Amino acid sequence: MHPFYTYTTILAGRIVAEALEREGYVVRKPGGEVDWARSLVRPGSFGFNLAVRGRDPGGVIEPEEYEKIRLRLIEILRELRNPVTNAHLFKLVCRREDAEALGYGGPRCADVFVWPNFGDHLELEYEKVTREDYAKMGVPDIGTWEWPVGIPTGAHEDIAMLIVRGPGVKRGYKCKKLYSLINVVPTLCYAAGLPIPRDCTGGVIKEMLALEE
Repeated sequence: MHPFYTYTTILAGRIVAEALEREGYVVRKPGGEVDWARSLVRPGSFGFNLAVRGRDPGGVIEPEEYEKIRLRLIEILRELRNPVTNAHLFKLVCRREDAEALGYGGPRCADVFVWPNFGDHLELEYEKVTREDYAKMGVPDIGTWEWPVGIPTGAHEDIAMLIVRGPGVKRGYKCKKLYSLINVVPTLCYAAGLPIPRDCTGGVIKEMLALEE
């Protein structure tokens, strides 16, 4: 894996952590460890959960303050940018309810859903990265790769194909929008008449199913 991919991912985590600390969503102990008893946010599936009193163990946010604090968190995350490329860190930041409309959601979906904007198509950017860019990231050593980069990187594409055949599935139908891998299990369970596992994060791809009216 190319070091730019790795360091960009690390950089994104660092930027998010610093922003959450700066805004008071994450509080650290004197030794540097996160003080979860005082922090407002927790890592979640595809996003961030808020620690709500009465809903979550160790919750510190009063229920009536939940929506206000959540909307502010969304604003914070939407404003974050990569200092090297100036691109937003996330392609999408929204409420759990809005994510359900996009085919995500589920009982374990985070209060604030995010879709990263780092790691995609980075092979197009590798040769533009300089040693000065790495210095901006705070990375002292770029490794042993030739400079500028001139070798295949093996960067990944985030689009794949899913073909489904069987009872209850439309024949010859092509879905009109993209879905995530997390939607596969709920969809197959739904089509087979099986209960959807409670820990599934995705939703059912209903447009590919021949549902009875």
